[in-house]
Amino acid sequence: MNRSFCCDYSHPIMFLVTAKQKKRSIISRGMRILALALLGVVCIFSVTGYGAEDIKNFSFNIQGLEDSLQQNVSASLSLQEFQYTEHYTPELLDNLLSNAPDKIRNALQPFGYYSPKISISQSQQNGHTTVLIHIDKGEPILVQSVVIDCIGKGCENQRIQKVVSQFPLRSGDIFNHQVYSRGKQQLITKTLDLGFQKAFFEKKQVAVNEGNKTADITLHLDVGLQYYFGAITYKCGFIKERILKRITGYRQGDPFSPRALTTMRQALLATEYFDTAEVEYDLSKADQDGNVPVTITLTRGKRNRYGIGMGYGTDTGIRGSLEWYNHRLNKYGHQLDLQWQPSERKSYFGGIYTIPISDPNKERVTVLGKWENENYDNTDTESLSTAVSYDHLRKNGEYSIYLRYIDEDYTIGGEDGQSAVLAPGAKISWRWVDNRIKANQGLSVTAEFCGGNKNFLSDTTFIQGSVSSKIILRFLDRYRFIGFGKAGATIADTFYDLPPTLRFYAGGDQSVRGYGYKRIGPEDSEGNIIGGKYLLTYSAEIERQLSDTWGVAMFLDSGTATNEWDHLEMKHGAGAGLRWYASFGQLRFDVARTLDDGNNWRVHFTLGADF
Repeated sequence: MNRSFCCDYSHPIMFLVTAKQKKRSIISRGMRILALALLGVVCIFSVTGYGAEDIKNFSFNIQGLEDSLQQNVSASLSLQEFQYTEHYTPELLDNLLSNAPDKIRNALQPFGYYSPKISISQSQQNGHTTVLIHIDKGEPILVQSVVIDCIGKGCENQRIQKVVSQFPLRSGDIFNHQVYSRGKQQLITKTLDLGFQKAFFEKKQVAVNEGNKTADITLHLDVGLQYYFGAITYKCGFIKERILKRITGYRQGDPFSPRALTTMRQALLATEYFDTAEVEYDLSKADQDGNVPVTITLTRGKRNRYGIGMGYGTDTGIRGSLEWYNHRLNKYGHQLDLQWQPSERKSYFGGIYTIPISDPNKERVTVLGKWENENYDNTDTESLSTAVSYDHLRKNGEYSIYLRYIDEDYTIGGEDGQSAVLAPGAKISWRWVDNRIKANQGLSVTAEFCGGNKNFLSDTTFIQGSVSSKIILRFLDRYRFIGFGKAGATIADTFYDLPPTLRFYAGGDQSVRGYGYKRIGPEDSEGNIIGGKYLLTYSAEIERQLSDTWGVAMFLDSGTATNEWDHLEMKHGAGAGLRWYASFGQLRFDVARTLDDGNNWRVHFTLGADF
């Protein structure tokens, strides 16, 4: 029931009053105030009475449709909005249901169903009203014919013919409006990418015959003139033009498109050589063959980057870092990265010299030199190493071919040693992940192989390989499963002539938590860990997100390093941890207990991205 009240008071006349009249006026004013108060009470109770007729307890039940269709119908009827609004009367519900058939038909048509049968009923039980909407979607409209005529000289282009042939609807398919619209957009987008910058549909028509349940699609695509890159002029005095051409990847005569221009600009800026990259062109200046001159103006980016930091890891102890990175050493785009990281247990100083072959972020040659000192348990090592590698990087992984030389002095317990190897090798990494910082779904696999020969600057002949993998799966909205595994093996003439750097160890933050860094492996007669030929580790972790920035985890780790592959004595650690999610990665604080060597507890603290 709708009720409304309107009260209007006006006093247009002014007059003089005597004292007696004034007294009467005061009484009269009091009566008016009392009357207004009573009127307010009536309004309040009237509004309350209105609420008494509201529908407070009801629900909708839609039957006969699969999820995608049901969701569209529910959205078109605004059922969620209806159910969560405080005041809805029977009249408003009746109005919604009277309009429901038309809205349902309109909601089903985009999916190809034009003639649904709809029945609506209501039932009440214990004051609860249930609205049942049963829908028989009927027979769909099927595509009877698809005619796509290409207009223009460019229609002879085989790529255009392939684009036309890939239209997503075929004869016999259900006429889905969304698929039809997406197909038209793909036709135009792919045609533009092939250089036909003025392509448009001269005709777009769909003839639907509801009686025969058929649809005939007719499209006339006028592709117009095909445009190409003309002369590409680079305005840049600090990087060689041949390097710029390698980075952009496009040449004169390639199909011209806005997508290509965007790709060129992004590739240039990704090198960090440049602060800005402005691309200028004018289609009206194209010649009769469609060649468009392009000018790219580049400004210098910051040449040097400096970094300083402090950190802590249970494997390394307190550590610091100092870095100088020169993005642009010369006109050939060479780069130099020098790093020094002192820490309690592992310190190094080294540099990487990068020579771009094409885009330095995709293909390069690197020369590395490094001094490293490490001490753990009863082992101290000091090594000098150098390497030359060819690196080929892609969005989902990279591979490297390298030649590395290691000269290492070491002390294990009371025994001193020295070893040197020249080891050619290869490393291949592949990953699929939705977000490398914090992944909902992700998988990575890395394989590395190397070897050496005692006749070529190595103290022993050996072959070594390892494979590692990590997987992350999100489930139940706030939970993640994180799994990791690694296996490695070495075949050598004299294994312990290899430097400790090339031996296998387990234990630590990135291996078996609960155990110290490199505390799992074969031992000598005095109980010193000396490293092994084989490695096997795996980890399973369940993480529960508590908020946008905090989470908790429980985990079980297992692993071993051994000289006997057929007799694996696995070590186990388990525990729980706290997670803090930051924009640059996760801070992980874990408390773990060994399950094999007594009741030993250890704290692990790490910081980094998921992948």
